[in-house]
Amino acid sequence: MHIANHIRFRKIFLLLIVFSQAVLPETVGASFMLSGEDEHPCTLLILEEDYVEARLACELDLDNSGPAQRHNLGYFYLTGLGEVNNVELGVALLAQVAATEPHAMNTLAHAYESGTGVEADPAKAWKSAQDSARAHNAVGQYTVGRFYEDGIHVVQDSVEARRWFELAT
Repeated sequence: MHIANHIRFRKIFLLLIVFSQAVLPETVGASFMLSGEDEHPCTLLILEEDYVEARLACELDLDNSGPAQRHNLGYFYLTGLGEVNNVELGVALLAQVAATEPHAMNTLAHAYESGTGVEADPAKAWKSAQDSARAHNAVGQYTVGRFYEDGIHVVQDSVEARRWFELAT
């Protein structure tokens, strides 16, 4: 992929993320999920960037929470945002919702890619990224494009990478 096109696609994708959800440090390469439960106190506090209070709100209502809040709490634990770092519990929460939640699938893809909270496993990272992308998750589509671009568990293919980057935008 020509470097100018690559930079353009990354900029477009990053703008997409900024306008659709809170972007966090690239510790795991994923982000909070803000769709579906926008009025939940956890979501509102995430938007205010009060991560400690947001984590506490997610924890207090865990039994009644939906997939978005379980994903967010898992992300808090996985990354250490909200002042608690428990990667094992974070991965367990993400795995609980990953079967039906594309954003959690993508977060697990990054965990398996980097070895955060789990043993690094490129095959599992690829499968989770593909599952997320096939569920029409833009972040998952971008992740699949990056895997093709960098040759992570697939043969490096700039044409296929570009196709996935375009789908993500």
